Amino acid sequence: MFKLDTLLKLGYCFIKEELLLLFKKILLALVLLIVLVGIAYLKTERQNDQSQNAFNQGLYEGSKSLNQSLGEIDSLRYSLGQQEVTFAESLLFKTQTHQRETDSLVERIDSLNIELSGLQKELKGSNQATSKTISTSTDSKTQKQSRHEQILSAYKKRFKELPSDLSVYEKRVAINEIKEETARDFQISIDELNKIRTSNKLDY
Repeated sequence: MFKLDTLLKLGYCFIKEELLLLFKKILLALVLLIVLVGIAYLKTERQNDQSQNAFNQGLYEGSKSLNQSLGEIDSLRYSLGQQEVTFAESLLFKTQTHQRETDSLVERIDSLNIELSGLQKELKGSNQATSKTISTSTDSKTQKQSRHEQILSAYKKRFKELPSDLSVYEKRVAINEIKEETARDFQISIDELNKIRTSNKLDY
């Protein structure tokens, strides 16, 4: 848009310079014409009435030409003024259009910034929730492992306290009692205790 405005301004300046040059040429021609008429008048002043009539006719034609030239100058001035008005209106319209487009673009950018800010807040909240969930899950897993270790430790301790001279049957009965006591102490079922033993590869 800046290049178009610049070209319009350059074109306007060029037309204006050409019109001024034409105006100067017309004025110079008029001056020469008046000088020639004056010379002709001096030469024909001493001549007869016919020469006087010819001079008067020449003066009339010169005045007519002068009036015609002045009319053309006025017409050129009016045309130049109209071009100035048209150019100013066109430039104003383009400026207003550009301003509206700029304002619309600024509003769109502001709207996108608001949307982006909202998305960033949502993402931050989501990340915090995810982090909290992971932390809670990790803590729960750690607590569960710690509890399993406590159960296994109590179970192994009771098993090691068994006499070494027990028969197979007595040992089996004693192990069942250890399971029941351990499950009761930690408030879990025998099945849960067996799962803990199996997951830790405990075969007794």
